[in-house]
Amino acid sequence: MQIKLLHSQVTLEHTGKNSLLETLEKNGFYPEYQCRMGFCGSCRVKITNGSVSYLQPPLAMLQEREILTCCCQVEEDLELEF
Repeated sequence: MQIKLLHSQVTLEHTGKNSLLETLEKNGFYPEYQCRMGFCGSCRVKITNGSVSYLQPPLAMLQEREILTCCCQVEEDLELEF
């Protein structure tokens, strides 16, 4: 799957084996994060296209179109405001 980062105009390849946060880090992008478990919400980013799911609902409060990169499962190609 492809992850398009709108602010930097970069497209990354994502495999289902990694979290979105791990894919970003592997490609030299380092969003803020803390817990890596969906509790704190510091890794939130805004999604403009595509969809994700969660194995367990995150405890952090999210606004519409916000996702947590540390614990979401990418379902299809994404566009992120990152």
